[in-house]
Amino acid sequence: MDRIDYWYWENIFTLDQIKELNSTIEDNFYGFEPESLGATTQGKKIKTATVKLIHYYHVKKFFKDFTDDYCSVIEKEFYYDVFPMRNSDVLNYNIYSSADSGKYDFHIDTASKPNLDLKLTMLINLSPEPFEGGQFEIFNNTNYEVEYLKKPGNVIMFKSHLNHRVLPVTKGERRTLTLFLHGPRFR
Repeated sequence: MDRIDYWYWENIFTLDQIKELNSTIEDNFYGFEPESLGATTQGKKIKTATVKLIHYYHVKKFFKDFTDDYCSVIEKEFYYDVFPMRNSDVLNYNIYSSADSGKYDFHIDTASKPNLDLKLTMLINLSPEPFEGGQFEIFNNTNYEVEYLKKPGNVIMFKSHLNHRVLPVTKGERRTLTLFLHGPRFR
C-alpha cells in the first residue's frame, strides 16, 4: 500500500469567498502569534511573516461544504484518527510579504500537549492578488514543491511531521490560512 505525503483540492474557494474569508479574519482575529511558537530554531529566527490568530468559530461557515470531503480523505487516504475541529481551535492566518522577503525555513509542526499529536496540517491559499516566490516545499528523502498551493482557493493537507518550508516571497503578498488537525498519540 502506498503512503502519501499530502493531498490537494483545487478550487475549493472562489475569489469572492477568498475576499470574504480575508475580511472575516481581519475583523475577528484576536492577536498575533508569539515569536516563541515554532518560529525559531536554536535561537535563530526562521520565519518572516505576520501571523494573525483566529478561532475556528469565526470561519467554520466557510468549511460546511468541505468538511465531509477532507474528513473522508483523512480516514481513507492517511488512515489517521483525528479530533473534529472545535469552535475554540486556533488557526493561523499567515501573511508573507515581499517587503521583508517573507519566508519560513524548514521546520515540522508539533503539538504542545503531551496527550495528543499534531497529525495533519491544512493550508489554504487566500491570496487575493498575484504574488511571486513563496513556493511551498516538503522534504521526504528529497525536496519537492507542492505546486497546487500556488493557486488561490486551492487547499493542501500534509503530514505535519514532514519537514516543510515556504521560500521567500519576491513580489506581492502570499496569504494562507492554516488548520492544525490533532488526534490521539501515535502508537
